Amino acid sequence: MTETNGVHCAIGGLDYVERPASTGPTLPVCQIKIVNPTTGEECKPYEMGIIWTRGPNIMVEYIGNPTATAKVLTKDQWLDTGDMGYVDEENFLYIADRAKDIIIRGGENIASAEVENAIARDDRIAEVAAVPVPCPQMGERVAVHVSLAPGHSSATVSPQSVMDNARDRLRSAARPVLVVVSDDPLREF
Repeated sequence: MTETNGVHCAIGGLDYVERPASTGPTLPVCQIKIVNPTTGEECKPYEMGIIWTRGPNIMVEYIGNPTATAKVLTKDQWLDTGDMGYVDEENFLYIADRAKDIIIRGGENIASAEVENAIARDDRIAEVAAVPVPCPQMGERVAVHVSLAPGHSSATVSPQSVMDNARDRLRSAARPVLVVVSDDPLREF
């Protein structure tokens, strides 16, 4: 990201072969930590949280915008990237999603990308967007809107069949409670 002046973590060679989903460990002069978005405490390995970075490559400020700077930089120069991820036991970083795209169900963080990737493996689906829907018991639950691939229609692809197809690829908390199937492409609003 621009605020880290490009490279903060790097991976290559055998490390990449063994961990292709990782962005790698930090450069020797850089630091990362994963922070629980609710408690602000540092997460343990494999616990999802917000990625914070620190090092000589981190920006000093957003010029002329101290309010924006205060939102992302702590007093001890940790930068809140707004990205969600985790580290493994050797501190290799894995980026999962944007913090804004996290659905929080009963205190459990669900990356929208986790749900979208599982549902997108269905050949009938062209596009998918996972979003939170309010729930009085759990705070939020998962809903998805899908558009269908050419040759498929909402007359033959039911919301239940979309959920059934993705069921085994999703942990229980990440399973949608609502699926909207559309013949038209999804649009940004």
